[in-house]
Amino acid sequence: MLMENNNELMTQEEKQIQWIKENIKWGHKVYAVIAAIVVGIIAIAFGVHFGIQGHMLHEDTWFQEIAKWFVGSLGVAAIVCVISYVPVELSKLARIEYYPKYGKKWFWRAFKTHILGKSK
Repeated sequence: MLMENNNELMTQEEKQIQWIKENIKWGHKVYAVIAAIVVGIIAIAFGVHFGIQGHMLHEDTWFQEIAKWFVGSLGVAAIVCVISYVPVELSKLARIEYYPKYGKKWFWRAFKTHILGKSK
């Protein structure tokens, strides 16, 4: 009897550990998306815009111009990810509470409840 309860408890703990690991992976995906958006905007848009300003490249080739902006944008992306650390971590905590109840609509439910102050 005691061993059966211990096995049930371990499976419950394993489920919680698995959920925490999944939530951490979700946080990493959010950081990757934020970094990809920042790098894409800076490297491509600014690289092309400032590269052809005045109809001449600042570097020898287009590849060098965009690569210069790409390397610079990696640093900016790291800074943006550090700035977004608190909101992402708070979202992970809200996801732990709301995702099992509301599924994929957990974010909107947490936003309405905690940010807008609406109970329903």
